[in-house]
Amino acid sequence: PQAFHFLATDLTFTQDDLFESSCIRNGLRRLMTRILKGRGFTALTIAIKSIKILRTGKVSCHGQGTTLFGPPVSFEVRTNIGFSSRGHILTFPGLELSISPSMGLYVPIPDVTVDLGHNAQLLDVAIDGQAATMRASAQVKITPYHTLQIKDYIQSGDSYGALCSVDVGRWLTQLGRFTD
Repeated sequence: PQAFHFLATDLTFTQDDLFESSCIRNGLRRLMTRILKGRGFTALTIAIKSIKILRTGKVSCHGQGTTLFGPPVSFEVRTNIGFSSRGHILTFPGLELSISPSMGLYVPIPDVTVDLGHNAQLLDVAIDGQAATMRASAQVKITPYHTLQIKDYIQSGDSYGALCSVDVGRWLTQLGRFTD
C-alpha cells in the first residue's frame, strides 16, 4: 500500500533477450525516430530488424525506415551504453549512425541521452563483447497513486535532463497495476 523500491541486480541479457523485449524495441524505435528526425530524415515508420552485441563492446541496432519520398532506407546505429546524473540519465557514448550500413560509412552522433525519470536509477551497466551479453543493475521507486503527496503532478518535459525522456517509475507503477 506504500511506495517501495524495486531493485534488480546483475541482470544478464543476451542479444536475443534485447531483441525479443517489446519494451526495448519500442524504446529504440522512438529513439531512432528522434535521432533520424534531428538529422533531416523524417521517417513515417521505423522497424527494428535486429539488435546485436558487437565484439567491440558496442550494441548495434539494424533497422529500416520509410518516408513519403521513397523506398525503405536501411540504417544501423551502434553505441556503448552508460549513465550519468545519479543514474537516471542513460547515455550513448560513441554513438554512430549509418544510413547505408553496407557501405560501412558511419557518422558520429553527439549528445543523445534519455532521462529515465526521477524515480529510476541505473546502478551498473556492462557490455561483454566476447560473450555477447549485457549486464545491468537498476532500481526504481514504485509510487502507487494513492500515496502521492501532490495531486495531479506530472514532471514536465523541460525538467528532464536529457534529449529524450520516459518516466520509468510511472510506467512500472502502471504496468504492475499499483494505481488503485
